[in-house]
Amino acid sequence: MSKLKYSIVTVLVLIATSCSTDDGSSAIVDPGADSKGTFFAEIDGVQFSAHKVKAYRQSNFKVIEGIQSFDNPASGLNEIAVKILIRNLNEPRIYAIGEDGNGFIYNAKATIDYISNSYNDTLTYYGIFLENLSLIDVTEITDDIITGTVSFRATDKNITDEKLIDLIDGRFSITF
Repeated sequence: MSKLKYSIVTVLVLIATSCSTDDGSSAIVDPGADSKGTFFAEIDGVQFSAHKVKAYRQSNFKVIEGIQSFDNPASGLNEIAVKILIRNLNEPRIYAIGEDGNGFIYNAKATIDYISNSYNDTLTYYGIFLENLSLIDVTEITDDIITGTVSFRATDKNITDEKLIDLIDGRFSITF
């Protein structure tokens, strides 16, 4: 083997072996990827049952997510994803959900994403405060689990054609 071929083979072997891990495990990049649990709700009159759930800590927020996937491409939807961020949550408590503005600062924010089959088109609805509706009640929070109920009104924030939808009777119990 010529010196050039030997050098190229040596470099390729070094690159290949330096990229592997000694223990055979791979690092989890996606926060909450190991989460297990349930997340159910009714969104605009339709049952939502998450196939995938996540709960994780991010800075001073606790985040919970539920994603329902659809097998029927004719529906035009691939997924509906619900995401709730709660600031400074350390004990069971009730928070109002809303978007900051007009002098109000909310410690809980929520979104509902309708994701198309192509993933190129996502319509996001943002949780807005509606008295006696837009609330998250965290009934249990430990190092291992977050449990509670949630309901909120959401808008697509499109000034010309604003649409409101309601997520009601939400129930979740998800491990961190």
